[in-house]
Amino acid sequence: MVSCRLAIASVLVLITSCAGQKIDASPGLIRATLDSSHVSGSISYWSPEPCPALYMPYAQLPEVRSARHSGSPSTVLHEMFAGDSKMRVTQEPGGVIRMSETAVPTDLLDVQIHHIEFSNYEHPKDVLPGPNMAVLKILNAPEVQDFKKSHKIGGFGGGLGRLPGALEYPYERHVFGELDDVTVSQALDYVLHIFPGFWVYGNCIGKEGDREVFIHFFEKAP
Repeated sequence: MVSCRLAIASVLVLITSCAGQKIDASPGLIRATLDSSHVSGSISYWSPEPCPALYMPYAQLPEVRSARHSGSPSTVLHEMFAGDSKMRVTQEPGGVIRMSETAVPTDLLDVQIHHIEFSNYEHPKDVLPGPNMAVLKILNAPEVQDFKKSHKIGGFGGGLGRLPGALEYPYERHVFGELDDVTVSQALDYVLHIFPGFWVYGNCIGKEGDREVFIHFFEKAP
């Protein structure tokens, strides 16, 4: 029986699985560009491929290529996404880079959470406090789950199967504190303050034609 697993390399985050599956080098290239400028970011997109199998942590990112020219991180990323006519790259006053395709629904990101407490895990002895555990906490908020059900959105919040590294790699830091009346995107940005890198908000179409959403963190390289 062929087993499937995640392998994380030092430079590129490569997603591998069973024989014949395409390798996704996009996360590593994006992360390296952000790391070189000491900034964090986010990417919102429609997956160029159907929704992935259950063991995959996120929907396929748009393909990027290595930039030939230097410049600001937004300029370099714009060149890297040259093959994606829908991608827009902007840098906010605080330095955060936003990569977002046009026509991507932000409804889930705009859901407001009344209260969230990151330090209050249900099973603290069994939980390693990485950034994707914080994502799980955000997505399991009652407001988010209610929105998911009412809008028939699948693909997240159901367990740890889509959180690579959550149970494999120890963390000395953890996401702590409480937030009141914040949107999902604001809560994700809060996590970036503790674990610099970028978060992905991927949308894809499932086998039944339904929409699925994937949110995942890629940390700054150690």
